[in-house]
Amino acid sequence: MPDSLFIFERGGRLHAYQKTAMDSLVKRASSRTGISFSNHTLRRTYCRMLREMNRRYPGTCPTETIAELMGHRDIQTTIQYLGINLDDMATAMSGLARFQEQLRANKPLTSTILMRSG
Repeated sequence: MPDSLFIFERGGRLHAYQKTAMDSLVKRASSRTGISFSNHTLRRTYCRMLREMNRRYPGTCPTETIAELMGHRDIQTTIQYLGINLDDMATAMSGLARFQEQLRANKPLTSTILMRSG
Protein backbone atom coordinates (compact mmCIF):
# COMPACT_ATOMS: atom_id res chain seq x y z
CA MET A 1 0.00 0.00 0.00
CA PRO A 2 1.41 3.45 -0.90
CA ASP A 3 2.67 5.56 1.99
CA SER A 4 0.49 8.50 0.95
CA LEU A 5 -2.66 10.23 2.12
CA PHE A 6 -4.03 10.55 -1.41
CA ILE A 7 -4.29 7.25 -3.21
CA PHE A 8 -6.32 5.79 -6.05
CA GLU A 9 -7.03 2.30 -7.32
CA ARG A 10 -6.20 1.17 -10.83
CA GLY A 11 -6.12 -2.38 -12.08
CA GLY A 12 -6.71 -3.77 -8.60
CA ARG A 13 -3.64 -1.98 -7.18
CA LEU A 14 -3.31 1.15 -5.04
CA HIS A 15 -1.17 4.03 -6.29
CA ALA A 16 -0.16 7.36 -4.75
CA TYR A 17 -1.02 10.57 -6.57
CA GLN A 18 2.02 12.38 -7.85
CA LYS A 19 2.63 15.99 -6.77
CA THR A 20 1.75 17.39 -10.21
CA ALA A 21 -1.54 15.45 -10.25
CA MET A 22 -2.47 16.83 -6.82
CA ASP A 23 -1.56 20.37 -7.89
CA SER A 24 -3.82 20.01 -10.95
CA LEU A 25 -6.67 18.60 -8.85
CA VAL A 26 -6.43 21.45 -6.32
CA LYS A 27 -6.17 24.07 -9.10
CA ARG A 28 -9.35 22.71 -10.75
CA ALA A 29 -11.18 22.71 -7.41
CA SER A 30 -10.07 26.29 -6.78
CA SER A 31 -11.30 27.55 -10.14
CA ARG A 32 -14.60 25.63 -9.89
CA THR A 33 -15.38 27.08 -6.45
CA GLY A 34 -14.19 30.59 -7.29
CA ILE A 35 -12.09 30.56 -4.10
CA SER A 36 -8.39 31.18 -4.55
CA PHE A 37 -6.32 28.49 -2.81
CA SER A 38 -3.42 26.20 -3.58
CA ASN A 39 -1.93 22.94 -2.40
CA HIS A 40 0.37 25.02 -0.18
CA THR A 41 -2.59 26.92 1.30
CA LEU A 42 -4.33 23.66 2.20
CA ARG A 43 -1.17 22.16 3.75
CA ARG A 44 -0.50 25.28 5.81
CA THR A 45 -4.12 25.42 7.00
CA TYR A 46 -3.99 21.74 8.00
CA CYS A 47 -0.73 22.36 9.87
CA ARG A 48 -2.16 25.35 11.74
CA MET A 49 -5.35 23.49 12.63
CA LEU A 50 -3.25 20.74 14.22
CA ARG A 51 -1.33 23.38 16.19
CA GLU A 52 -4.58 25.01 17.37
CA MET A 53 -5.92 21.61 18.46
CA ASN A 54 -2.76 21.13 20.52
CA ARG A 55 -3.25 24.55 22.12
CA ARG A 56 -6.80 23.73 23.15
CA TYR A 57 -6.01 20.16 24.17
CA PRO A 58 -2.33 20.16 25.24
CA GLY A 59 -0.37 17.07 24.32
CA THR A 60 -2.76 15.94 21.57
CA CYS A 61 -0.53 16.94 18.66
CA PRO A 62 2.96 18.24 19.51
CA THR A 63 5.09 19.91 16.86
CA GLU A 64 7.07 16.69 16.35
CA THR A 65 3.86 14.87 15.39
CA ILE A 66 2.83 17.70 13.06
CA ALA A 67 6.26 17.45 11.39
CA GLU A 68 5.75 13.71 10.87
CA LEU A 69 2.23 14.20 9.48
CA MET A 70 3.48 16.90 7.11
CA GLY A 71 6.34 14.70 5.91
CA HIS A 72 9.00 17.16 7.08
CA ARG A 73 12.41 15.65 7.83
CA ASP A 74 13.48 18.67 9.89
CA ILE A 75 11.25 20.11 12.63
CA GLN A 76 12.56 23.60 11.73
CA THR A 77 10.67 23.30 8.43
CA THR A 78 7.46 22.67 10.37
CA ILE A 79 8.12 25.61 12.67
CA GLN A 80 8.60 27.88 9.63
CA TYR A 81 5.46 26.42 8.03
CA LEU A 82 3.42 27.23 11.14
CA GLY A 83 4.59 30.82 10.97
CA ILE A 84 3.20 33.47 13.27
CA ASN A 85 -0.06 35.35 12.94
CA LEU A 86 -1.85 38.20 14.72
CA ASP A 87 -3.53 35.81 17.18
CA ASP A 88 -0.10 34.44 18.15
CA MET A 89 1.23 37.95 18.72
CA ALA A 90 -1.84 39.01 20.73
CA THR A 91 -1.59 35.90 22.92
CA ALA A 92 2.10 36.53 23.54
CA MET A 93 1.52 40.18 24.45
CA SER A 94 -1.37 39.28 26.79
CA GLY A 95 0.80 36.70 28.51
CA LEU A 96 3.59 39.26 28.88
CA ALA A 97 1.18 41.81 30.38
CA ARG A 98 -0.06 39.25 32.94
CA PHE A 99 3.54 38.32 33.72
CA GLN A 100 4.44 41.96 34.36
CA GLU A 101 1.35 42.43 36.56
CA GLN A 102 2.40 39.46 38.67
CA LEU A 103 5.95 40.80 38.97
CA ARG A 104 4.68 44.21 40.07
CA ALA A 105 2.34 42.63 42.60
CA ASN A 106 5.24 40.46 43.77
CA LYS A 107 3.04 37.37 43.56
CA PRO A 108 4.33 33.90 42.73
CA LEU A 109 3.95 33.00 39.08
CA THR A 110 1.92 30.00 37.99
CA SER A 111 1.53 28.47 34.57
CA THR A 112 -2.24 29.05 34.69
CA ILE A 113 -1.68 32.79 35.03
CA LEU A 114 0.58 32.80 31.98
CA MET A 115 -1.62 30.48 29.91
CA ARG A 116 -4.96 32.18 30.64
CA SER A 117 -6.44 33.75 27.49
CA GLY A 118 -6.99 37.47 27.63
